[in-house]
Amino acid sequence: MGRFVTDETGKVVMHISSPDILTQESIDFWEKEYGIELRCDICNVRLQPGDQKDHFWPYFSDYNRCRKCLEKEKT
Repeated sequence: MGRFVTDETGKVVMHISSPDILTQESIDFWEKEYGIELRCDICNVRLQPGDQKDHFWPYFSDYNRCRKCLEKEKT
């Protein structure tokens, strides 16, 4: 599970994410819940089942990745 990193005053300075792998049911739920589409943070394509969602989405989308961009990152 992801978490926030705070400074000595308690201000959030960064987040550490553990991405979630999406299913069609989870995509439908998240998009209906927040009223916005899940999109890849690199190429901006709409995410599909098997893609990954940032654990802190919609507050952060740094780790939203489509499979194509995930494969490019691995090489």
